[in-house]
Amino acid sequence: MVKNTEKKLYKIGYVIKFLGITARTVRYYEQMGLLPHIKRSDGKMRLFDDSDLALIKKIRRMQSEEFLPLEIIRDRIFGSKKDQPNRTLVVVTDSAASISEDSIKKLNVQVLPFKIQAKKELVDYKDITSNSYMAKIAKYKDMPKNVAPTVDEFEALFLELKEKGYKKIFSLHSSSKIVAAYDNAVRAANRVVGKIDVTVVDSKTIGAGLCAFVCQVAEAINGHNSEHEIELLIEKQVPILHSLIYANDLRALLAGIALKDIENQTNLMKKLMGFKPIMMIDGDRGEIEVLELCKETEVALERILEKIDEEVESQRGYINRICIVYNIMYVEAMDIANKLKQRYPNTKVDVFEGSSALSLLIGDRSINIAIA
Repeated sequence: MVKNTEKKLYKIGYVIKFLGITARTVRYYEQMGLLPHIKRSDGKMRLFDDSDLALIKKIRRMQSEEFLPLEIIRDRIFGSKKDQPNRTLVVVTDSAASISEDSIKKLNVQVLPFKIQAKKELVDYKDITSNSYMAKIAKYKDMPKNVAPTVDEFEALFLELKEKGYKKIFSLHSSSKIVAAYDNAVRAANRVVGKIDVTVVDSKTIGAGLCAFVCQVAEAINGHNSEHEIELLIEKQVPILHSLIYANDLRALLAGIALKDIENQTNLMKKLMGFKPIMMIDGDRGEIEVLELCKETEVALERILEKIDEEVESQRGYINRICIVYNIMYVEAMDIANKLKQRYPNTKVDVFEGSSALSLLIGDRSINIAIA
């Protein structure tokens, strides 16, 4: 099931008719750097959203009322690139994003890990990885719990980045409806007001969705986008993040739910455990929603591919990148990646192994696919 929210993405024909300008003018604005982060379909067709329309109106007003050249308008809106020294902007995220170590280093992303609370506390990415996850906790009677990075840990990292010379931090985190990382980051950001500028963002997703989002923002920073261009990218991308999850069973989803009458529900639970859930992370509320229960893994994964096609179609073919995060199910994840590459040959497809924190949230045998 595709989200019911209407995707307001417009083709250039609508834009020029609505705003009373020519297609050549729009293309020239983009060429001049006045329309950053224009969306494109897999076939490279330009797609515009409401923020693009508002920006074009602003440019036209500054031209007609203030008689400013486009170079000055660009600097007024986004800041001069000359005023943006390299490495003044940085991204912070949490380990539920499941970004690979290579990408973390390449993109200069700062990751604060969750802790896995079992018989002893284990630090995600350090003491425990997805591969070792089941081996370490299989002997535990009770389901381990995720513990988000604390306010003190966020504050310490923000101040450390200040000492390294960064001027602006974009702290991008897992859905506040699922884990506490976002709330803790907000409290830490309030502590460092006046010391370093921190923008904390609730991505309203986890795993692959957060991974794709963080990579987009970090790549834009590495591409020397200005602070205002990064803010525009965040504004444009968060509403359209879409994430689907396959899990081998419902254990992770049901963990911690207190059932008042366990004895009477045992048979029902046993039957439910035999199904393979397809879940979606709701882009409006940031909550996990069960869409379907399938009996076979192959059927569930094929349905997920169909739902991705439906989502892309609802966005007029827009798809910037696909991120796949897997726990244990490497072969199945690569098979899906190859099928998506055939469907969308011009779209970047990344495949990462899931973190232990994500495994606890959605299941130890799972595949999380996001389009962004």
